[in-house]
Amino acid sequence: PKLPKKISKLQKKLVSSGIRMLKPEGTLVYSTCTFSKEENEDIVVWILDRFKNMSLLEVKKILPDGKFTGFFAAKFVKLQ
Repeated sequence: PKLPKKISKLQKKLVSSGIRMLKPEGTLVYSTCTFSKEENEDIVVWILDRFKNMSLLEVKKILPDGKFTGFFAAKFVKLQ
């Protein structure tokens, strides 16, 4: 139970750095190889709350199916 919270904190730092370096109208894809709410949906909400210049374009969730373990991806664009 502690690991997702720890990883979530690290991911927030990484995403923050990426957003600061992103040019206006640039695209950011946030992706994980898990389907943990703390590491996925909660990070998306955090990005939208903290960075008002980011707009969510698309979210994909791929659940495990025997070939893949499960993935999550959210695509954002930085507004001017």
